Amino acid sequence: SGRPMAAAAKPLPAMRESRLVRIQTQVSRQPTVDSLLAEPPPEPSDEPRALASTIVWLDPARHRFVVGAHGRIEFWEGADRLAAGVFVVPTFPATRPDEYLSVRGWDDDGEELEIGIVRRLGDWQTSDRQIVGEAVARRTLVRAIRRVHDVRLAHGYLDFDVETDAGRCTFTTRWTQSQAVDFGAAGKLLIDTDDNRWVVPRLDSLPNADREKFERYVYW
Repeated sequence: SGRPMAAAAKPLPAMRESRLVRIQTQVSRQPTVDSLLAEPPPEPSDEPRALASTIVWLDPARHRFVVGAHGRIEFWEGADRLAAGVFVVPTFPATRPDEYLSVRGWDDDGEELEIGIVRRLGDWQTSDRQIVGEAVARRTLVRAIRRVHDVRLAHGYLDFDVETDAGRCTFTTRWTQSQAVDFGAAGKLLIDTDDNRWVVPRLDSLPNADREKFERYVYW
């Protein structure tokens, strides 16, 4: 069990790795999301082949996202609203956060279903990018660390004082390698005593002084 933090951070929802794995391996009808990298989206001239594909690639020229009543995100094709209350799951959050985004919704029986995949968010209009970004942020259970103000070791625990995408926060982790795992090729994911996740996407993106504070204790 974890001890109380010196200055309590605003609680974040917790998600077990098994839940993350299940989401990331159910974003398509193919066995694993790794298959997405092996199947590029079709060009406009390949429409007949696209219909036979097991992946539905969403088209920024035909589709758009709209914020509807009560802040619900809607998915439109031309003048037709195809779905309301959609959400977006990044399938490769560590290595390709703005690519292969699974747009999902619910069927009439309340079952979760995939509407399609946004291949590259940068191809979409600014308004669509903003709405999709907000949709991802609504479901993210990880805070991105942008600065490291201080790290203190006491009694086998690390107290962090950091700047995140949600502002300045403090949290506590056990000082053990199991609570600091690799994130992508050059980042670290920290798991605190409340089972929240905090990520440095790339250690080399931190200012030198911040990185030194971090790696003084998290050196695995």
